[in-house]
Formats: sequence, structure tokens, C-alpha cells
Amino acid sequence: MVGDEVPKGYFDFSRLFIEDENYKVEINTNYTVKVDFKMPVKLPSEYNFTHYATYGETYKVAEYLKAEYAEFIGMKNPVINISGGDFNIYAEQSYSISFHEKSSDNIRSILNYHFNTVDFYCNDDGALFLARKYYTDLSDVVGEYPIIDTKEALTLLENGNYITTVPQEFEGTEHVKKVELVYRTSTTEKLFMPYYRFYVEFPDMKHENELNDYGAYYVPAVEGRYIENMPVWDGSFN
Repeated sequence: MVGDEVPKGYFDFSRLFIEDENYKVEINTNYTVKVDFKMPVKLPSEYNFTHYATYGETYKVAEYLKAEYAEFIGMKNPVINISGGDFNIYAEQSYSISFHEKSSDNIRSILNYHFNTVDFYCNDDGALFLARKYYTDLSDVVGEYPIIDTKEALTLLENGNYITTVPQEFEGTEHVKKVELVYRTSTTEKLFMPYYRFYVEFPDMKHENELNDYGAYYVPAVEGRYIENMPVWDGSFN
């Protein structure tokens, strides 16, 4: 309506751009830098930088990128992280390339692994076309809290104290195949805190090619006495 007061922040910028004939660089308010290669870069012929390269081939590509783009990566001691390994419905396996800064402080290394990374991406033709540099502002520290062990986290999982996007209830600890300590880093998170991520197999969803389906269930790793609203999954799917 004409004459109404403009909402606070209505004209605040959300991202900045700069570009030339070779690159388009974008940075947003979450400190993520995105670099688009207008002319995708084809790697030397001995490197297989494609969506379905093997783990070994992907690691070899990562070593090349680590040396070739050292200035962009901007780390004193970058660590290669090859993640993924999931299969799609066509039984094709894929991996992702990421780097984080190694630190003599184990806690700092864990934080770098989750919050401060550089990722590289190939296109359908096997050429480098995109890179992202993530930097999360962790200066506003709520506090330091003790965490529980995996045994206690399993008990919470059995009690339904988890969050998930899996459209079915947890069926029992006998189906847990893997657990890892992680941070949920989505921009929708109100606070960054550690969780145990449990990978749970769905035995009734086995495929004809013997591949299995797994779901991820997250249990807060911080001791319950420091959590006001311990999550209880309501069965919804989002």
C-alpha cells in the first residue's frame, strides 16, 4: 500500500557479483563464494574428472586441483576430503571433492571440516565449471558443553529422540550400520551443535542388484541437561 512503512531490511543486499570474460564470482551474506567458470576447464587427459569416476580417480583429480588452484584454496595445509560413494537408481557411484584446513588443534580441524571448505565440481563433459568456498562465522559462541557417548545416543535413538527426513519410524538398533559425529550446518539451523548421525538400513527396501537403502537419523550429542527441547520426531516428512 502506498504510504506504508518499508519493512526493515527490505533494501538490504543479499549477494554481490563481479565478473569478466572468464569468471563470474558471487558472494552471499553467509560468506559463501561461488565461482562460475564461463569457459569450463578441461583437465589433462590422465585425469578422469567425471560424475562417476572411481574413488582412486577422484582422489587423483583432487591432488591435481590442490596444486593447480592452491592460491584459490588459500590454505596452508589443505586436506583432501573425498566424500559420497552413494549409488543412484542406475547403480552408478559418485564422489565429491572438498578441501579443509588441517590444524594441530583437533577441535579446530573438526570445525574446519564442517564449516570452512572449498569444493570443486565437474560438468557433464568432465570439465571444471564451478567452485565454492564456504566460510561460516563461528565468532558468536554460546558455550562449551560435554557430549554423550554413542551408547547413550543409541538409547535416545530407540526412545525416538531424533530428527530425520526419513518417511518411516526407526525400526531398531539392529539395523544401525554406521555412526559418526557431525555438525548440522544448514542455514536453517538456529544453533550449530554436534549430533550423532546414524545410518540405518531398510531391509525391506533391498534392490534386485543387492544394493541397500539407508536413512540418516540425528541424535543431539550434547548432554540432555543442557537441551530445553529434546527432539521427538513427529512422523512428518520434509
